[in-house]
Amino acid sequence: MGPVRFDTRGVASLDGQWEFFPGDHPRAGLDGLDALTIRVPGLWEAQGHLELDGVAWYRTRFDLDDLDGEWTLCFGAVMDLAEVYLNGTLLGSHELPFTPFELPATAALVAGTNVLDVRVTDPPLGDPEHARLPHGKQGWMNHVFPSRPSLYMTYGGIWQPVILRRHGPLAVGGVFVNGDPDDLVVEVEVTNRSAARQDGVVGVRALGRVYDVEVDVPASGSAQVKVPFGAVTADRWSPQSPVVHEALVDVRAGTRSSDVALARFGLRTVRVEGRDIVVNGVPYRMKSVLVQGFTADELYAEGSDDDITAEIEAALAMGFNTLRLHIKAFDPRYLDACDRLGVFVHCDLPVAEPVNHEEMGADTVLGRRCVAAITEQVRRD
Repeated sequence: MGPVRFDTRGVASLDGQWEFFPGDHPRAGLDGLDALTIRVPGLWEAQGHLELDGVAWYRTRFDLDDLDGEWTLCFGAVMDLAEVYLNGTLLGSHELPFTPFELPATAALVAGTNVLDVRVTDPPLGDPEHARLPHGKQGWMNHVFPSRPSLYMTYGGIWQPVILRRHGPLAVGGVFVNGDPDDLVVEVEVTNRSAARQDGVVGVRALGRVYDVEVDVPASGSAQVKVPFGAVTADRWSPQSPVVHEALVDVRAGTRSSDVALARFGLRTVRVEGRDIVVNGVPYRMKSVLVQGFTADELYAEGSDDDITAEIEAALAMGFNTLRLHIKAFDPRYLDACDRLGVFVHCDLPVAEPVNHEEMGADTVLGRRCVAAITEQVRRD
């Protein structure tokens, strides 16, 4: 891949052509294998590997000259199970196919060429592990719709972007804006990537206001900061006027900026009054259509931004104002386009058949994963 290029916020994309090794090989033996190439992000079935189930390895290389600061690897989503190695060091794993995850990378980076390996597992239909996953509609009703050539096959791969972030000791772990114009609150999670306690300041700028809040973050820990804006008079979001605002978050450690993040949000109230859904005080008549979430080129993943926009505009042209996004956590780009075009969404949660009914319950792997999948999707969106 060569030298990485960072934007003004310290973010570098690792997307592009990666090496690809189908099969469950020892990581140390990948150097002796002939690599295929594969595009990241993208599902491997959409790139010619329709019959591949189980394990495959991804590898890319990138160069760094300057290692100052703290570093985080961020994955938009990997389907289904991911183990991430940097220069031979296991950074961590993730076991949910639709939601993002971040891994501290500072200790494993080297000056010069870095090797990033990701072991991806797509359990095949019939594998007990498949029935323990919140996998959406993959493998659904295969006794009626055989997996091939039906779209209801199982899918695998690094199917959303991969980025490398450079920041200071305090990093933004997440930003949540509640969107309530009567009591607007911005919540910021601050993560301490260093091994020492850090004092910092969280600055939030939105709607022409600036707030600074002091924060004390324990070593290798995190802290939550709530910034109450109270009642605001800025323009509200509605299908007729889809106004989107921005909140800029700047976390400072000492006198230096440590990390920044940008969150976009709409102001609106949604209530149920009797039989009516009321948006910003006005009754809203829902006219909803189901979106299956398959494309001809990307299969179970979303298409380009233009493809997404065209699909939503087609629904609007037919008189619909709400989209049910079907049993899948759609790519955030799809939700961004709905925000911009003035469309409500009913986001299904990707917990669907087939699951192991005998392993349902709070104290099972299946139960824990399903709760985590729902929690991560709500927080992401």
